[in-house]
Amino acid sequence: MDAPQKLAFVVQSNRLQGLMWQALLKSQKLAVILEPAKGDLADCISQIASAGLTLPDVIVLDAEAAELNPYEFCRWCRAAFPKMQIFLTRCRQLH
Repeated sequence: MDAPQKLAFVVQSNRLQGLMWQALLKSQKLAVILEPAKGDLADCISQIASAGLTLPDVIVLDAEAAELNPYEFCRWCRAAFPKMQIFLTRCRQLH
């Protein structure tokens, strides 16, 4: 029997970066959900957990998302969902 498919949330400020991460993760057989970088990601994860839905196995998070403190989110996530993996990215490139 096959193992259940892993789920990834991709939260990027730059849409192109989000689409690139989505393509990369899908090529590795992960189910991918693109989440907007706006809003309360912790609240979104909490609502998913409260509803008994499948939580993401991994979150690819833009560390420069305007409305989110990525370090605070990582601390909260480590306390609430210690098995969830978070990868912080920086999409801004200086010329």
